[in-house]
Amino acid sequence: MRLILDPAQRKTLTGLDKIYIPGGNSTPDGQAMISLDQVTDKVFAPAPSEISRSDRKREIQLSANLANLSLGKFEEKFNPVIQELGLPPGYKLVAGGQSSFMGESFTSMGLALVMGVLFIFFILAAQFESYIDPFSIMFSLPLAIIGAIMALFLANDDFGMMANIGVIMLMGLVTKNAILLVDFTKQQRARGVERNEALVIAGRTRLHTIY
Repeated sequence: MRLILDPAQRKTLTGLDKIYIPGGNSTPDGQAMISLDQVTDKVFAPAPSEISRSDRKREIQLSANLANLSLGKFEEKFNPVIQELGLPPGYKLVAGGQSSFMGESFTSMGLALVMGVLFIFFILAAQFESYIDPFSIMFSLPLAIIGAIMALFLANDDFGMMANIGVIMLMGLVTKNAILLVDFTKQQRARGVERNEALVIAGRTRLHTIY
């Protein structure tokens, strides 16, 4: 409930005394009304000019711009500091803004990555009319992820949003390359070439520069 005084009564505190509320007793004319000063005490005390809430709990928002610091590095520094603060019971400090958005985006992109892998597998199974050949292609995906993580480690970079997008694109390229290798190997096998030799021919042929 929000009470708004008449503009003429907002100039002094005595205007609050002229507010009447229903009392507990009833009269022949209706319910008794009592003035607000009969049930309240007026005191001067500091109070926030604006109250912000999240999930029906009060919150204070602090914002800052990160200079020469990625969100991933910020999270690494932020979490240990929070644990050392020792906040009283009922208080908590959480990172919001872009940091919270990045966490939600990672969850969505992780789900998209899993769904993409499943769709790729079923499409390949329909294309090759086999469940074995798609496994040969899908085995290249973990190697691509390992290579991406090693590249980020050597570059001293964190697994941020752009890196996540890059990994999804990389998995598409790796899958395409693996499809070409497996398909070319199957063509060589159909011509009667021995398995190991067919793999070598496929790798050597597909590694040639495209002009």
